[in-house]
Amino acid sequence: MPPRSFNLPIYSPASALEVICQHVDVIEEIINSLEDIHSMRIDLERCSRISENVVTDVPRLRSQLDDRIQRVHERMLDLRSKGLFLREDSNKLGRFYVDLVGVFRGKLAWLCWMLGESTVRHYHRWRDSCDKRVSMDEKDIDSWEQSLSELTFFVLR
Repeated sequence: MPPRSFNLPIYSPASALEVICQHVDVIEEIINSLEDIHSMRIDLERCSRISENVVTDVPRLRSQLDDRIQRVHERMLDLRSKGLFLREDSNKLGRFYVDLVGVFRGKLAWLCWMLGESTVRHYHRWRDSCDKRVSMDEKDIDSWEQSLSELTFFVLR
């Protein structure tokens, strides 16, 4: 198997907050669109059950839904190219996080910011979800590297 490259930015808490602030409008726009998509799906299901609406309303609603999903997908890909991964909390719908790659004490980890937080003060291990995020103290904040050069353990599958 050919080696894969790791071509995502590496963030510290400070640089993560900076890039989040630059893209918070896009993040909020995506979240609002996801909520709209949920409502549109409910409307489409209701409309599909009423046979007289099937001929005119269902194709129109389906087209609008597909367009909205495509726009959200494109915006999320743009965020991912900058190393920002938007995630919805699996335990509490409507709660969103942004994960960014960092190197914490020589290992890959996710810096984890929740929409509405004023700083980046949480992280979780590489394979964990946001519900296992840990709060950082000042000592932890200073333990983040800006590159992969300090990485001591890294496996690609």
